[in-house]
Formats: sequence, C-alpha cells, structure tokens
Amino acid sequence: MASQRPRRGTPVEVALLNGHRELAGQFLALGARPAPLSPADTFVAAVLAGNERWNTALHVAAETGDLALARTLLESVTRLDVP
Repeated sequence: MASQRPRRGTPVEVALLNGHRELAGQFLALGARPAPLSPADTFVAAVLAGNERWNTALHVAAETGDLALARTLLESVTRLDVP
C-alpha cells in the first residue's frame, strides 16, 4: 500500500482531496477560487466524501492516494459493487 503523503495545493484542493466537501464549500463561500482537480483527483475526492461504510479495494486505493492500484483495479475490470 502507498504511504500517506501530505497533500499540497489550495485550501479548497486540500479539503476536497481529504474528503471534506463541507469545508471546501465554506472556503468557496468565503471567496476562495474553485479547485481545478484532475479526473483522478475528482474521483478520489468523491470517494473520500462518500459513505465510509464502503471498503472495497478501489476505495482503499483512493483513500490512500494509490493511483497505480486504482488504475490496475479499473483496468482489470474488477467488480466495483462488492463491499
């Protein structure tokens, strides 16, 4: 598993990439610029902000920032609906 790396970027990016959608919204309400996330980061942000009861390999890959594992799982046509 990949080691946790500090996420850098704007406050909105950091909030989104750590699953804190409400905090990102507060930053935006205070005038922060929207975060231009890559498709991979958008996926990670969505997974991390979602329901924590899911714990598939893909969710773990997203949570730990292991993009290589996430790509491998998606490319191998892993069933994404199995908790």
